[in-house]
Amino acid sequence: MNAPVTCSWSGYNKVKSIYNRGQSTSFLGVMLYENINYNSNDIWGCIAQGKKMSFISGISDGVYLASHRWTNSFPYC
Repeated sequence: MNAPVTCSWSGYNKVKSIYNRGQSTSFLGVMLYENINYNSNDIWGCIAQGKKMSFISGISDGVYLASHRWTNSFPYC
């Protein structure tokens, strides 16, 4: 049995912001998932290369993200 795939930078803490500093022309961005193992039913969203995203607002102090991976999927990014 394979070990679960999780975000080392997220863990059990809420993510407050993300900055995708990727520069590869092979990918559009990074898919973000609410649960481990890249489950397509748990897609939170996607952040394109060079973009920043804040999860802090008047109603939220961050979001839980458990896995992520590079993607070329359109129209997600």
